[in-house]
Amino acid sequence: MNYFTKSIIDFLASNNVYGSIPNIQNLEILSDGTKNIHLNMVDNFQAKKIDALLMGNLCFMILDSYIDSIFPEMESKNFGKKYENLPKINNIEIMFSQLYRIMLLFRNALVHHISGINRKTDVLEINFNHNNTDYEFSISYKGIEIIKDMIICYFSYEQKNYSYYYKEYLYYSFFDDILNEITTYNDIEGSIKKIKSIKINRFERFNCNSINYKIEDNMILFDISQDFLKKNNLPIDIHITIDEKSFVIPIEVIEGMNQINIEEVKKFGLT
Repeated sequence: MNYFTKSIIDFLASNNVYGSIPNIQNLEILSDGTKNIHLNMVDNFQAKKIDALLMGNLCFMILDSYIDSIFPEMESKNFGKKYENLPKINNIEIMFSQLYRIMLLFRNALVHHISGINRKTDVLEINFNHNNTDYEFSISYKGIEIIKDMIICYFSYEQKNYSYYYKEYLYYSFFDDILNEITTYNDIEGSIKKIKSIKINRFERFNCNSINYKIEDNMILFDISQDFLKKNNLPIDIHITIDEKSFVIPIEVIEGMNQINIEEVKKFGLT
């Protein structure tokens, strides 16, 4: 990540800009089944929102600058060629490419077709024609905020040693929410490419390394109350160690159960 990209991300992630990426807390589950939560207080009282058009343009600048830094051979290519050449093999690559594609349409409207942008009370609408292709994009202002949050989360977690699958599930939780805020989208490729994955709570996570477990018949059995396994309960990240290797398992993966196949656990090894 170059200095320019980092500077914009730091600006968007500062306490003066409204946003929501996972707030990490520490959770201790005691032997009697009760819990202690060690709160990490976040001060959002001074938070403020940025204009949606500025926000969208900054998001595009971050993504484009990042692409130039990791794919220097693309630096001289036009934006469309960059999108075409982005890897789109795994789900994280697909989500990143679709974010860039969405924000490229946004950027092109802002720079070349400003008259095609219509600000409504809750929705931003974009409509223009270029080279006989109709470009359409309708997204809520909340959706633009989530795009910003996903970008900040992406660059934050790409530097952490969580597993690929943990990151995929977390990013997908943003991505799916973004798609739910988009009512219309069309460009030269048509609609946005969707994926299937698992959603985990993207607002807060509770690190917990005090859950007892044992291994039986290739299964890991957790000694944990069913109350913790209920949907929409505490979004716990279960920390365990097997053969001196550490794993972080989002509790959503074992929702409603107190066990998981050890082969499934291997997907969540820290790198």
